[in-house]
Amino acid sequence: MSSSKPTQAASVAIFCPQSKAPDKAYLDQLRTFFINHPQLHKLADAVQRLSETWDVLAARRPDIAALHQGPKYLRALYEWVETGASEPVANAMSGILSLPLLVVIQTCQYFQYLQLARLTHAEFLRGLKTGGAQGYCGGLLPAIAVACAKDEEGVVSMAGIAMRIALAVGAYGELGDDENLPGPTTIVLRLRHEGQGDDIVRKFPGVSIASDMTLLLD
Repeated sequence: MSSSKPTQAASVAIFCPQSKAPDKAYLDQLRTFFINHPQLHKLADAVQRLSETWDVLAARRPDIAALHQGPKYLRALYEWVETGASEPVANAMSGILSLPLLVVIQTCQYFQYLQLARLTHAEFLRGLKTGGAQGYCGGLLPAIAVACAKDEEGVVSMAGIAMRIALAVGAYGELGDDENLPGPTTIVLRLRHEGQGDDIVRKFPGVSIASDMTLLLD
């Protein structure tokens, strides 16, 4: 017989980057979970309103407006939530789609953890005094959403904001990619000193640099 006593809260929460795209079976399971969850269903509403954020970005940046794959990916996310059509979302690695989706995935996984551990969000936060909530790469936004929220409703609200930021990050990252070529055409590097990016670029003809952190392959 299982005990009703809550599990001891973890001392650290780690939200990691996405190593591979989710498959159809997982997306189907995930959608069922958050659509039927009394609090997470609001996250579904936020996913379906992402096109509003795209319109804001496109109105201010003509180069983003020219990314015709953006509305296509957002329609795929909308249809996934609305009808359960997960095939166009599965295995997609574009940042426009994958970064907001990662926020959804990790937020849902967090709620699943709370459910399994029989903890409230407030109880979980009290256990993080030692290690805190750590977010790496794409996991940074979900980590911020969890760490800044006071309760479960706040987590969902913060995750909605995080999704909009993730979409903007994905859109700007897509400016350096070529939709017509298979696989990624951007490389992100951590440089050891200022100006190192220029030194690296000079060794590879046909490569341009967008900033000290991002190299764009022509």
